[in-house]
Formats: sequence, C-alpha cells, structure tokens
Amino acid sequence: MKSNNYEFLSENYDKAKIENYEDYLWFCKQETRLRNNEKKVQNQQNISDSIKYYNSNDFNALKNTQIKNVPIYYLKKCKNPKFETAEVASLSGLFSEVKRIEDYLKTLISFSFAVHTKFNLASPYYSADDDKYSIFDNPLLKEKVFKVPMMRGSSWKGVIASAARMALEQDFSLENILSFGRLFGSGSEEFREIEELAIKQDYDQKSKNKVLYYALMKFGKISMQAINKEQQKEELWKKIKAKELQTQRGRLVFYPSYFNQIGLEMINPHKRRTKAGTQPIYYEVVPAGAEAIFQLLYIPADNITKSDKVRKAECENDKKLLTAALQLIFQDEDNDKKPQIKIGAKTKLGWGRIEPLSEEKFNQMIVGAKDEQ
Repeated sequence: MKSNNYEFLSENYDKAKIENYEDYLWFCKQETRLRNNEKKVQNQQNISDSIKYYNSNDFNALKNTQIKNVPIYYLKKCKNPKFETAEVASLSGLFSEVKRIEDYLKTLISFSFAVHTKFNLASPYYSADDDKYSIFDNPLLKEKVFKVPMMRGSSWKGVIASAARMALEQDFSLENILSFGRLFGSGSEEFREIEELAIKQDYDQKSKNKVLYYALMKFGKISMQAINKEQQKEELWKKIKAKELQTQRGRLVFYPSYFNQIGLEMINPHKRRTKAGTQPIYYEVVPAGAEAIFQLLYIPADNITKSDKVRKAECENDKKLLTAALQLIFQDEDNDKKPQIKIGAKTKLGWGRIEPLSEEKFNQMIVGAKDEQ
C-alpha cells in the first residue's frame, strides 16, 4: 500500500490494504474526514428542518399553548389520529374473516352460531376511562397495554340486554322471557333465594306475584303490568316450581370492540340567566366515521342433554329475540316506534349512534348456525 498518498487512500478506502502504521494513520484520517462530511450534511439538514419548523404556524401556536393544553391542541390539529387495531383485536379473540369464524364454529357444540360485522359510528362515542393519571379531565376508555380506544364486552352485554328488554315489551310472551334468560343468564342472589322458596311450598296470589317479580328482575326491569295474561303468569310460575327456569349462565359470549380513531369534542354549558357559555369541557372521544368490529358467540352448552328437537326450537327462539335486539342498535329508527339504541355515555347529546347497516349486511351478521343433521 502506498503511504502518504491521499488520492490513493481516497480511491482505495479499504482497511484490508493497510500494511504499516503510517498506512493506518492515513486510513484513520480518511475515515474521520468522511464521517465529518456525513455529520455536516446531516447537521445542515437538521438546521434546515428546524428553520422550517420554527417558521411554521404550528410552532407559533404551540409555543403560546400551556403545557396542560398541549394534548388538546394536538387532537385539534392532528385530525383524528388513527390506530392499527388488527393485533390487539386478534389477541382478544376477534376474527378478521368470516371463514375463520366458520372454522371455529365447527369445533363447538351443535346449534352454536356467531354474530360478526364491521360497523362505523355516525356520532362520537365516549366511555370514561378509569385511569386516574390521564392528562385529560375526561379521558376515553382505552385498552391497558396498547392504549387503543375500546368498548368492553360487558358494555355490549348491557346495551344488547337493554335492546332485548325493549323488544320483549313489544312482544311479551313466555317464550321470549325464557329466551332472554337463556341469552343473558340469571345470576342474581335474590332470584336464587326466591326460587328455592318457590319450590318448597305454594303461595297465595300476592306472594306469587312477588316471586314472579323477582323472576323477571333477572331478565331486566319489566313491570308486572306488562304481564297482562293470567295464563302467562301461571305458566311462568309452573316453570319456576319445576326448576325449568333455573339460575344459569347466559349462552352469549361478548367480545370487546376496538376503534381505529381518536378525536376531541367540547361541551360548553350555558348559564340559564345569561344564556352564555361558562367553561368549555373537553372530552377525548372516538369520532364519527371510526370503524370497529362487533362480535359475539352463542353457545348453548346448558341444553346439551335435551333432545335435538327441543334444542333446535330454543336456538330458533333465542336467535329471533337476539335479532330483534340487534335491529334496535344496528338499524335505523322506524317511525320513532323503535328508536335506535346508542352506545357509550352522553347519549342524550346524540353521541354513540351507529351508522345503520344495510338490509343485506345486517342479514349477514349471523354466521354459521351449526345444526344437527
């Protein structure tokens, strides 16, 4: 290797060709020069980017913003930041394809089926988070690890149960009452105590009504006035005594939903006297247009010892009531007779409304009811 040859070292920048100490010094000088050039170019780029940033309107607004208001400013400027929900949805058991649901249903007992669809919000969704150390006064509920906006499975159960109660009052029958119990379960301590007393002895009509009231409380708050037929009362009473109406777990398995966007909404309460706003209240929300997956499973594990005919009849009745409930959530209002049920909090403000599904898409929600041949 030629020593003290700057041009040679520049053209042959190869550490393997170093033959002596002098060559090594020249190699170090050349490497230092190249690194300095790279840093110089990078520094020039950083300075250029900094100048653009400091001259931008974003920076001018940001430097005048209080630290506590930076997150609010961020959500205002960055319109609805998006999240990748596929990974967290998969970890929670949500299926991305109908084919995978059908394959999974093949591993379950007969008459099992799933309800699965993608939906979009027609208005903002808000559910309070339990994180006490949030930078927001009204933080949105998020998944603990991935911090993705979500709606819990238990919340879906409450919403669908409310819709089912509304559907039940429209068509109040013994079969629908029993279907409600099979779908959502009956785990209240009061019902178990009353059920045991009902089996031991007969009661007068007043006591029977009280027992029936507790029996119906497990199905939701349905007034006794809704039971307007004495025959239905007697049939329900007989089933309680015969232990056909037992405390049990519901057949529905609810999954959480994860939304792919986050945004900001503001409420400005007005004084009654002055009709003027007092103090804006900011809410971290899922904005209108955000997408999520809704999924639940129906697994009739409690009727596996019954005949296929009885099991099929129960499944059909349960599916009928569940479909009527889902219509009140995922389809549009019908002349105000069946108002669309909203999800989350602040529903009186119109929040939590789901964009109505088309008739075709709604009919495709129920996937693969697996019947015995």
